[in-house]
Amino acid sequence: MDAWNILVVVVLALILLLILPMVAARNGTKSFTQALMAPLHRKKKRGPLGLEVEPEKKPERHVNNSMQGELTAIVSQLITFTKRQHYTLVYPGTIQEDGQLTTTLALVVTPGGVVGLNCFGFAGEIRPGDQPNDQWRQHINHTDNRIPNPVTTSEKQQVLLRRAMDRAGLSGIPVEVIAVFTSKEARLTGVSAQKCFDRDGMIAYLEQERFHSGPVEDTHETGVKLKSLVTVYKSEKNKKKKK
Repeated sequence: MDAWNILVVVVLALILLLILPMVAARNGTKSFTQALMAPLHRKKKRGPLGLEVEPEKKPERHVNNSMQGELTAIVSQLITFTKRQHYTLVYPGTIQEDGQLTTTLALVVTPGGVVGLNCFGFAGEIRPGDQPNDQWRQHINHTDNRIPNPVTTSEKQQVLLRRAMDRAGLSGIPVEVIAVFTSKEARLTGVSAQKCFDRDGMIAYLEQERFHSGPVEDTHETGVKLKSLVTVYKSEKNKKKKK
């Protein structure tokens, strides 16, 4: 070791000797070893009886269920996506069948078949119930709620769409309905095996290669036939306004 390195070591040692007493005094320790180890042994906060106090949890962020603006945003997202993929979007996707109106927001016509989008506006943490047919659970703003089972609901919509398409001469075209949570604040847990998605998951699902080819030769023509089946839902308020 040359003279320069020895000098550097001596200077560092002197600095350490000056700093350690100050660290020891600040932390209430009596030895250099305690001073060096002090950062590793932070004093835990204790209550009046000397019991350890649990650190305060961060407050849960307040969120709201999906608003109309988010539905508009998802439709805009679908328009952009279907144009890019050369698919056809049927919006709205509500179809009357057997006296029932489907709840599908829109229908995406691909070469591989038709995909109905059954949308839900719930935000917060969403997870399935204990049994396949149970209601699902929602945790939002410190509150636990029960919500409709999106999987079984979508299966019912698929049955209705299948009947309507068969009646319209589209029996050779596959159809399925997936559940989509439209809120950006929706966090899905334990749904990997389900046809249930958030907004990004919906697009990823529709991008699958299996939709790129199939029995639908002309998505536009099929879309026109589906549009002829669409029934626009009119609320009682809208009906009264027109009178």
